[in-house]
Amino acid sequence: MTNTIRSGLWADETGAVTVDWVALTAAVVVIGIGIAYAVFGPDGTSGINAVVTSLTDELAQAATNIDGSISSLSVPPPLSGGGS
Repeated sequence: MTNTIRSGLWADETGAVTVDWVALTAAVVVIGIGIAYAVFGPDGTSGINAVVTSLTDELAQAATNIDGSISSLSVPPPLSGGGS
């Protein structure tokens, strides 16, 4: 009798789909946490977020420098050509 119950339990696969879904959901959650950690870092100010912020600051500074240098240029007036 005991062997019959054991063999019946081992052959029963009704909960296997549920176990698969639980494992799949746990894997998705762990991957999501890993992506959030990579983007925001442990304190929310590092990771990819910090890189993007740093690049934005550098580009803003470069744009300011370009605007300042263009406005300080003294461009000569165009040549009035009379043709040949």
